[in-house]
Amino acid sequence: MHIRSKHYPDFHRATNTKITYIFKTPSGQTIDFTENSQSLLKSGEKIVPEKEKLDPERLYCPYQGCDISRTDRTGVYSHIRERHYSELPLLKVTARRVNILKTPAGKIMNFSENEQDLLKEGDKIIAELERGEFCCPYQNCDSRRKRQHELYSHIRERHDPEFPRMPARAATYYTIKNSSGDDIEFNESSANMLKPNEKIVVKKELHQQDSQRFYCPYQGCDSSSIYTTGVIGHIRDRHFSKLPQKLGELNKSYFLKTASGQRLTFDVQSKNLLATGDTIVVDKFTKRKRIRTG
Repeated sequence: MHIRSKHYPDFHRATNTKITYIFKTPSGQTIDFTENSQSLLKSGEKIVPEKEKLDPERLYCPYQGCDISRTDRTGVYSHIRERHYSELPLLKVTARRVNILKTPAGKIMNFSENEQDLLKEGDKIIAELERGEFCCPYQNCDSRRKRQHELYSHIRERHDPEFPRMPARAATYYTIKNSSGDDIEFNESSANMLKPNEKIVVKKELHQQDSQRFYCPYQGCDSSSIYTTGVIGHIRDRHFSKLPQKLGELNKSYFLKTASGQRLTFDVQSKNLLATGDTIVVDKFTKRKRIRTG
């Protein structure tokens, strides 16, 4: 404050605490503001600030003469939009969309330390969207995603709310076709394959390993597990909350049955056995007393 008010009004104001400065005379001699620095400068002589070290974990503004840095891309984008280039679009930094920003010459910017002063004031920034490998099959929709389950979410949100939720490796267990029976592979060959409002036909394929799994017996539910405890926990969470917590070992200490008395085995034949809201009855095995003879 003293130097700025009494000697040099343009003395550097530190706007970024993550940057360390070294101050020097115009001839390059270091000023450490101790007794050794007394009488180093003549009246009206400038003090030259030099950056000593930048934090490599921060992201930096690429415009010349700007020391602003942020800890995330969203912060850098906001700063650029407010101070340098108001036409920069609002960019969401998510796993679904990868934003690529370039200089007018086409150089990709990473906002690292060595890219400071890369742009002149007034230079435009070119924003591009990195396109994913999974393509939406609906006509006039060029949406792509980097992950298949993200494309499934897009289809539910924009085209077909009834499109089922499937695991990431859906192709292993399901066939996905259009209304004509053609396979939908969600790649370039599937683009513009479906008309607006056309339904996607999804069918569960029966694999050899399915005989080793246990299935939810409620209609419209494809949940399964390699353990009966997994299916029972799923039923308790999603369909029938009154199912007791601690039951013991299925088919040894207890068994489950429908309200009409049909026993639930949780195999493929048990699928869609129960309607939504149907109750499940817990029945415990009773020990038979041995009768001694003779």
